[in-house]
Amino acid sequence: MDKVYEDVYLSIKNNKAFLSRTAFQSSNPTVKKQIKEAYQFSTKMAVMACFLAEKVPNVTPSDAMLGGLFQDIGVPAILGALDKYPAILKDDKLRKNCVDYLAPKVGAMIMKAWGFDDKVGLVLNRKNWQLDNEQAGLAELMLIARVHAMIGTPDFKGCPSLFKIPAFHKLSLGELGPDNTFQVLVDSKQELDEMQGLLAA
Repeated sequence: MDKVYEDVYLSIKNNKAFLSRTAFQSSNPTVKKQIKEAYQFSTKMAVMACFLAEKVPNVTPSDAMLGGLFQDIGVPAILGALDKYPAILKDDKLRKNCVDYLAPKVGAMIMKAWGFDDKVGLVLNRKNWQLDNEQAGLAELMLIARVHAMIGTPDFKGCPSLFKIPAFHKLSLGELGPDNTFQVLVDSKQELDEMQGLLAA
């Protein structure tokens, strides 16, 4: 299956439309639905990251919000390329495996094409739950934001416990137990609704 995933990667690499700064669109209803869900998730992650950044000293809320929008930047391109691979596109497990395999590589390629070389590490560490740099920063914060954004989704069961993620401890977020995590979700709801409305406009 890795060979198929590499073929998908090459089709993205060789198609300049996937690297455009404009939002990628598709006429395939299944692809359109998946891309919309990916945009909604990135928005949710951005809002979560913004809220969490207020609790740590070395990441600004504005950088955290951009990080949330950037980290899955390669996902729409991957979904668009899967239009030619319906067996993967329509199979939830295969599609998610393909996205997880390719998102860091495709995201890094897009960041470089857009001139955001300083953000490459951010996308390369997507779902790198054991990331353990000496100095925790934006990439580590995004891991915690991702866990929060996945709460209530089918993918949440695949997340490790917050207490098993080194970034959680490096960022001194130990006070975010189950009760406070829920409060972050409640507090962010209005901002999330407003941001999703702006991006959908």
